[in-house]
Amino acid sequence: MFEGWNFGAVSIKRVRLYDDGHLVADVRKHGGDLERTFLELVAGDAPAPEGAIVTGVQASSSLSIPYLPESLCIEAALRYLRLATDLVLSLGGESFVVHCLADGVVRAMQSSNRCAAGSGEFLVQQFGRMNLDLESGLRTAESGRRVPLAARCSVHCKSDATHKLNKGECGPADIARSLIAELATKIATLLGSTNWPRTRVLVTGSLSQSRLLMEDLRGLLPESEIVVHEHSTYLEALGAAIAAREKGVADLGEPRTWLRRRTGHSFATRAPLASHASQVNYAPRSSWGPLRPGMEVILGVDAGSTTTKAVLLDRQTYMPVAGV
Repeated sequence: MFEGWNFGAVSIKRVRLYDDGHLVADVRKHGGDLERTFLELVAGDAPAPEGAIVTGVQASSSLSIPYLPESLCIEAALRYLRLATDLVLSLGGESFVVHCLADGVVRAMQSSNRCAAGSGEFLVQQFGRMNLDLESGLRTAESGRRVPLAARCSVHCKSDATHKLNKGECGPADIARSLIAELATKIATLLGSTNWPRTRVLVTGSLSQSRLLMEDLRGLLPESEIVVHEHSTYLEALGAAIAAREKGVADLGEPRTWLRRRTGHSFATRAPLASHASQVNYAPRSSWGPLRPGMEVILGVDAGSTTTKAVLLDRQTYMPVAGV
């Protein structure tokens, strides 16, 4: 049995490939704690794999086993599955990457990670603001309608969505549906920027399981065949397992020993904000002082993406006296 691992920005994926050809896949979100999640996945494993390879953005700093770039893992998976495609669209949590292929070999890559609004994790975060996880958010979106959102920028989009919900202009289902539609538009733009043939596009990653997202993509790209394979969610991990089998038996020891132990924090940390709650003073409007003729005040203005707020503070007490 050989293993392939993919350490991504949001989840860890493992594929176990057995000698008879059948495979077992595990996908688990790590929430930033890769070590704990890895140990949970390998707990009780017996026997150890004959060989293993790891790939992904968090791979080389996490495990000591052989590493292979995601592009080569994709090539290995496509060979194994006998799939031909022009593009492989990897919808990751941190960034979206388009792999451009010719004759089964990745010839170029195009990434879209300049703004959080163009990533899967942004979708997860916005669902979370409405008390929805990814799966329930995708289900909720099925009953929603599209509403205009300032989706070009993640900050504007978040503010716009919050404003619409607070004003009662729409519900969570409408926001979820609109976020998916805007994400599809960004993905279509990314695919178009490659200047590569896109007759057939294979989609990988957890977001490939979103029916609405795939439906929107097909509507935006009618000239392309958008393909979601049964192994799309963990294609890179599958490719890593294939590559490990091709490389042959390797004595890697028990999986628990693969972890690279961290020596400490890279950055200094501070106490949680909750531990300073006693220093926070809440000033309800009923406690505001009156405006008096001749009093000196300080004007504060917050010109946001969707609304503008203003407040007048008494210069002597720093207490609000008026606000809109």
